[in-house]
Amino acid sequence: MVLSTIQIWDIAGQDHYRAMTRTYYKGASGCIVLFDVTNRKSFTEAKTWKNDLDEKVLLPNGDNVPCVLIANKVCRNKMSVVMTGGTFLSILQC
Repeated sequence: MVLSTIQIWDIAGQDHYRAMTRTYYKGASGCIVLFDVTNRKSFTEAKTWKNDLDEKVLLPNGDNVPCVLIANKVCRNKMSVVMTGGTFLSILQC
């Protein structure tokens, strides 16, 4: 059996948390970025948050912390708001 510890920090994409992100990111081995498919700004801000992570923390081997991009509210009819802007993978350069 393998035991592991997971800490999840929800900063809700709010800019006033940006000054404290280094503290949240410290020791991270992965990240999840969530965006609202009905809100184009939340989609474009996903890249900003990933860039912030890449600037402030690296894995012990020097690589960037791997990140998963998750679309929220996909059951809504407005999904095309962000789908027309490009592929999900390209925004985080996966």
